[in-house]
Amino acid sequence: MVIDSKIVGDVKDPRGSAHDISKSEGTLLSKLMSGYKRIIRVCPWIKRIDDAKQKHVFARELAKRLIEKENGWSDYLYCENFHVSGLGCFGETPSQNKKNRMKDPLILATKHGIHEMVEEILEKFPNVATTFDENGRNILHMAAQLKDRILYDYLKKTVNHADSMMADVDKHGNTILHLTAYECKQGHFLATHFGPMNRMSWDVFWFKRVQNDSHPHLIYHRNIEGKTPKELFEEEHKDMINKAEKVVKDINSCLMLVSTLIGTVNYAALFTIPGGFDQDKGLPIFFTKAKNGREDLQLFMVYVGGSLVASLLGLGTQLSIQVSRFNSNDFYISLPLKFLCTITSLFYAAAFSITACFQIFIIEGAFINSYFAVMVLACIFMTLVYTDALYLTYDYLYYVIRYSLAYRGQKM
Repeated sequence: MVIDSKIVGDVKDPRGSAHDISKSEGTLLSKLMSGYKRIIRVCPWIKRIDDAKQKHVFARELAKRLIEKENGWSDYLYCENFHVSGLGCFGETPSQNKKNRMKDPLILATKHGIHEMVEEILEKFPNVATTFDENGRNILHMAAQLKDRILYDYLKKTVNHADSMMADVDKHGNTILHLTAYECKQGHFLATHFGPMNRMSWDVFWFKRVQNDSHPHLIYHRNIEGKTPKELFEEEHKDMINKAEKVVKDINSCLMLVSTLIGTVNYAALFTIPGGFDQDKGLPIFFTKAKNGREDLQLFMVYVGGSLVASLLGLGTQLSIQVSRFNSNDFYISLPLKFLCTITSLFYAAAFSITACFQIFIIEGAFINSYFAVMVLACIFMTLVYTDALYLTYDYLYYVIRYSLAYRGQKM
């Protein structure tokens, strides 16, 4: 085979090329590290986020390696009066085997909502999904009680015999619906990050969703205390409904005051035309004397009218909230949707008012660049407040619509 000498001459020494690449990578890495250190000095909270993320990655890798070294799961099973096929326990066991020698990592991971660890364990030992804790509850029961949407969805899709696990009853006669009816304990994510209204809405939605997944006869099943899931839900959430009602009414009263003020100001502005009226013709003076006066004044009237309509719409919705019955079903769709309409109407009323103010500066020739900057900052601030106030409501309504479409034809 003949090789062209020119081609050979063009080929560089791979060692030199690799050396150049590693040198350039080292230079780039040092620049990135120096830039990262500068950012850390300015924003130290970024380092805390980075440290937490690295701990999470290392913990997950450690758990994965420990799970890979496991040869079986019989040491972790709770073998009292029930059998888990193929995992080392059968029927009645001797007294020394009735208690665990070690706590079940799958049960602990499920109770603490550690999704990654649950996935790693079930990937290697899929049969252990049918194990129970000391109360006779399986991992699907625990996920439903935690109201953990991600873990519950994962188990429903991947675990074999999920339907039979849904029908299991624990030692206290509680079905999966009874466990779902309990209020979240202190320290839970919902109790920490959600307000009373959002918590109540999510609890109602979650109960309806698990009820839709469950066997129909479980709705009427009574536990040892003689309570159906619905009765237990109402009893557990009695205090939360009262708290949510108080919070909603307090917020609604403040919003009604703001809506009334915005509506009153804009109603007065409709009859107070800038520049006044021509006494002879009865038309606004800006219609005839100012350049582009008609168009500018019409825009001002549109902005003021839009603000007035939005504030009146918000006021009507707020009155509807104020006279609501505040039972558990109202928190499912009615109250979140009314709250969304109220805040959105108030946002548009304020935005139109700011735009009308900006239009007045244009009409009267008092417009300067600083006014424009102030208006932009005001709109950005309002948008951030609006997003912060309604993020959880939008997120909740998204899941309600999503699962309602998934359960079409069934009563959700």
